[in-house]
Amino acid sequence: MRLRRNVVAAGLLVLASTDASRAEVTKPPVIYHFSDESGGATSFVAALNRTLDALPTDVAEPRFAALFPESTFANNDERAATFREFVRLRALFEATRDAGFFGVRWAITNEEPASTKLWKGLEKSAPTSGLRSLVAPSVTAECDEISALFAFLATQVGVKQVGLFWPTSNHTIAAWTPALTGRHPTRILIPTTQIFQSCEAGFGTTTFKSDVQRTVYAYQVRDLAKTAKVTDGAFFLAQIQVYAPASDELLALFRLDRGQRYDTPFGACTSTHQSLITSLSSKPLSAADRAALTHYLTEERGLSSGLSSGSSVAVTLLAP
Repeated sequence: MRLRRNVVAAGLLVLASTDASRAEVTKPPVIYHFSDESGGATSFVAALNRTLDALPTDVAEPRFAALFPESTFANNDERAATFREFVRLRALFEATRDAGFFGVRWAITNEEPASTKLWKGLEKSAPTSGLRSLVAPSVTAECDEISALFAFLATQVGVKQVGLFWPTSNHTIAAWTPALTGRHPTRILIPTTQIFQSCEAGFGTTTFKSDVQRTVYAYQVRDLAKTAKVTDGAFFLAQIQVYAPASDELLALFRLDRGQRYDTPFGACTSTHQSLITSLSSKPLSAADRAALTHYLTEERGLSSGLSSGSSVAVTLLAP
């Protein structure tokens, strides 16, 4: 695990890294088809932008309101622009974080703070046809690599104020500083792993101090060449479409379940896991949550018999 070092070059800050029953469900169709025959990564980013723009926004509103009181914004246009960025970042955060729905698993790798090797690993693990399954993780990466993957995709879809943040000398997360008119910059910390954090820590909710790093430089490294083939583009887009509209609560349950299956070191999260089971199974699920649950049970857990599709009772199948 490497300590950070500061090197300013070409206007960029380059820092080295540190760190039971089964349910009967109807398998949902592949939602998004993506061809990388000609456009390479440029084509994939364009498709990613369209996918993010088409996401429902209601599920993101409560968390956004908690992070940004109305007095934060100079006008409605500024709020709308910041909210659009938040919707995009929320989806990418849940996708790329440790045990998120891209299937990344945290472990110490001693690699540099870039996502280059993650893209290569994801390409190698891509299926030859159809969508991959997440019975096992897609790729293993350290905190700085995972944070770089998130920051890289964020900047690719137009959120330019996202960069890497070192809350300690041996740990890396991400940070977002939305541009707000005439106000002191609001720095939002984004923990892409649970290292040094509680099971509940998430987007904007950490115990790290936001001022331990004076400047957060926007992530400007190109980890994926414009002409690079994104062989698993359909998988990434379909995962975003099916999971990003789901509630934070359900996504947290999926992540803890993946973490348990991937042997990711979340720490003592059994009680949190069980609390999510209890809460979600005691109330009706939204249509988005039902769709996400069905997809998770079939695609990632391989469950196929017993209970009705998308039922909140099926949540109990994910008990620790």
